[in-house]
Amino acid sequence: MTMAKADRDNDGFSNLEEYRANTDPLDPKSHPDVLSKLRVWAIKQQVFKLRYTGGMRIGSNETFQLNWPNGRTLLVKVGETVDGYRVVAHEPRSTDGDVLILEKGAEKLRLPQYPFNKKIKYSATLILLLDRTSYSVGENSFWVVIRKTGYSIINITTNAVTMRRQGKDAVDVEVPFISDAERSEVLSDMPTAPVIKAVFASSETNAEPAQLAIDGDVHTKWSSLPDDNPWFIADLGSTHKISGAVIYWAAAHPIYYTLQVSSDRIHWIEAEDTNARLKSGRTVHMFKTIPGRYLRVYDSSVCVPSRKRKIAINEIQVMVDGHNPPPPPELGQP
Repeated sequence: MTMAKADRDNDGFSNLEEYRANTDPLDPKSHPDVLSKLRVWAIKQQVFKLRYTGGMRIGSNETFQLNWPNGRTLLVKVGETVDGYRVVAHEPRSTDGDVLILEKGAEKLRLPQYPFNKKIKYSATLILLLDRTSYSVGENSFWVVIRKTGYSIINITTNAVTMRRQGKDAVDVEVPFISDAERSEVLSDMPTAPVIKAVFASSETNAEPAQLAIDGDVHTKWSSLPDDNPWFIADLGSTHKISGAVIYWAAAHPIYYTLQVSSDRIHWIEAEDTNARLKSGRTVHMFKTIPGRYLRVYDSSVCVPSRKRKIAINEIQVMVDGHNPPPPPELGQP
């Protein structure tokens, strides 16, 4: 068994894996398909954030109304672009009802008129076990290059990611979910990330201040006061390559929230927009690396004055410079 688990040519594949794939265990250029080491780290379900609420015609000009979750209204015409999506057509009497068709690169989206708009989008985070490289696909990219080979994303569902290798030998491959043992190995391999130096919040209570979200204890928490869009900022003290966050939500969690990165606490870059209803507990976010000093968790849920909400975080950790934070004590499974 020792020989079976050995990797004589240091290509990331064991002798047993090479034997089963009929490749040469002494030649680093001869090895099994790299995709055999690709795993799905997480799949996220998101309700598309633009709502098509109707249209109007004045003479020969037809204008369509789109609404953001925060209530802001946009008026667009066919050919115009909003949030990176170009309005390409309008089908007022399709089988889906009144539909607006949007396009972003290779992605095409049919947006039924509200209140029938229940369009769900899926995105996924993939990780290559060979070198721990992560890839975000689906939300903004339907194409990925892994070890100099291009793959297109054919389909993402709640339990699978299907990819197609480009070229003459094009085949569809279903990428499996990472196992509990593999996930633990990935997390344990990464050194500890720098400690968060300071925290800021939109508000806090005397009994549950912001500092309790970084005290290493998942049984304490920061709580905001009821507000329209509460937020929490983690300050790393200096600029790092921020690539993710681990958040342990308390019972008072948001419906929608956005992760943002900044170097000055003034200008913010959106790293990830999470539009899925949450449950309390651990959530792991991995996204494309963004240089910055601050990570902000911003509650982007729509509020009305009579229903202001508060949010609460038991613990927050930030992934930087290729490092992954260790789990706090007495933590359950991800």
